[in-house]
Amino acid sequence: MSVFDRVLRGFAAVALVVAGVFAALAGDWPGSVFYAVLLTWGVVMTVRQLRRRDLER
Repeated sequence: MSVFDRVLRGFAAVALVVAGVFAALAGDWPGSVFYAVLLTWGVVMTVRQLRRRDLER
């Protein structure tokens, strides 16, 4: 994975957290649940990618 891909994924994760916080503050609970699911999926995929890379070493 290139540095650009890692930066892009990190930016996307931060954007999802910020959007989820604003949705929760605005009282949009279905929206905040949606963002929480996306954030969890992003974290899981990132951890799997990091583990795969460690196993390749």
